Amino acid sequence: MEIWFYDHPTAVLSHNHHEITVHNASCAYCDHGQLIRTKLPATWYGPFSSLEEAERVAATIRRKVKRCQKCLRPAVVEEWALCEQKVHASAP
Repeated sequence: MEIWFYDHPTAVLSHNHHEITVHNASCAYCDHGQLIRTKLPATWYGPFSSLEEAERVAATIRRKVKRCQKCLRPAVVEEWALCEQKVHASAP
């Protein structure tokens, strides 16, 4: 799994603070850290090997951190966790 996060200042206009959004690399909004849908400056960080690692690093920037509701909705994250458990269980 490859995870990226996006520090986007567009949230400043509506929420009076910056927000960071965490994405799966294959998300249509991320495209492996290449896609930027704003005219304002923004920064992609990654890739990270796990969701936990990306969220831990994102938290150090001291902004609100949220998960993309398209690619990291709870059902998707739960499915990834099950797949990772199976991979680790089958490793020698």
